[in-house]
Amino acid sequence: MIQSDLLKSQFATIAKAKAANFRNNCLTRADKHGIDRISVPMPKEIEVWLLTYESQLEVSRKRLYLRCEYTSELVKIADIQIDHRTPISRGGSFGIENLAITTAQSNQRKGSLVSAEFKELLQLLDNFEPVAKTDVLTRLRCGAVNRKF
Repeated sequence: MIQSDLLKSQFATIAKAKAANFRNNCLTRADKHGIDRISVPMPKEIEVWLLTYESQLEVSRKRLYLRCEYTSELVKIADIQIDHRTPISRGGSFGIENLAITTAQSNQRKGSLVSAEFKELLQLLDNFEPVAKTDVLTRLRCGAVNRKF
């Protein structure tokens, strides 16, 4: 739970900026996939959704963190990414119910997998030797960087 009004204000400011940036990215993706822009939530709607995570914020060394929905890793608020649980390319919606908080690495690694597929893959990789797990995750991330959305 956030105890400082200053930290709450910081979270609100970051949420507003993240919401505006995410909406712009969604508009570009909607155009690319021939989807009506009206289906993309307005920045205020995304911001309000982000603010619902306030009770899950963790504070460490005066920095705010949330947990990645896919890996449970702590991610600094300034570094969070918003992801579509079911990618737009696989028929997912732009709706708030399809959004997840994630790290940049997880977002890139997930690619066009739906969240359940990605979580299952991560569970499978937990059975691999550490070097093999790292290799697969690195390859997933590299593939995402070279992929055209």
